[in-house]
Amino acid sequence: MLNIEEFIRRARAVGLSESTIRYNVSVLNRFSKFMEEKHIDSITRSSIIDFISSLNTSKSSIPTYLDAIRRYCELMDIDVDLRGIIKRAQAYVVRRTDSLTVDEVKSIINESTYPYKLIYALMYVYARRLGEVLGATVNGDLIVFPILKQKPRSTVSYPLTPELTRMINECIALGKCGKDKLFNVTARAVELHFKRVSLKLINPNGRRLKPHILRSSRVTHLVESGIPLDEVVKVLTKHRNINIAYQYYLSESNVNDVINKVNVLS
Repeated sequence: MLNIEEFIRRARAVGLSESTIRYNVSVLNRFSKFMEEKHIDSITRSSIIDFISSLNTSKSSIPTYLDAIRRYCELMDIDVDLRGIIKRAQAYVVRRTDSLTVDEVKSIINESTYPYKLIYALMYVYARRLGEVLGATVNGDLIVFPILKQKPRSTVSYPLTPELTRMINECIALGKCGKDKLFNVTARAVELHFKRVSLKLINPNGRRLKPHILRSSRVTHLVESGIPLDEVVKVLTKHRNINIAYQYYLSESNVNDVINKVNVLS
């Protein structure tokens, strides 16, 4: 249990504002409850990471939580090594606050026209970045994407699902997609279209959404459906810097299992 009353006294003594103290106390109350539920007697590096990983929060909010705990440790003379802990804690957090629901993804895809419908479907199903989808090509029954943010440049290919094969053929037949290079549209045009359609369908409060949310939503939905995050990283997202959270990899024979999980196109 944390001694929050003593923390408040010491925080006021060093001149912290009341608003800062109130926020710190709100975080510390949650941390204290977590420690009590987990039968944790003292603050350690691992207990802090476990607490952060239990939160339904975004990665951008993690530093503010950690700052409250760091301030508590400093004022209460508790020696805990917090170096590099932000990146370590972020590795355990899927950005739930920065994701759409499965129904929201379906509505965006279903209500969009070609080529945008196909772009959004590819971004979601294969968890690709927008630039990677715009550079995609079809090779037989495979879809090939360039992998951005990696040097030297490389590509990754996946089997096409029947639904996506049908959508590609429809897009080509309508003259909205090409046979050699699928898309002849700028990233800016896609972003503006996504803004309009998301504002109309799912965003009445004016939240600024970008197409990249389809990639993060796909990861969130796969993890929530039971597929471990490390498997998603290995099979789909292809992040180059795989940290300690991603220790176990899928074999390539499991690619179809991941791609067909959480189907928004059927």
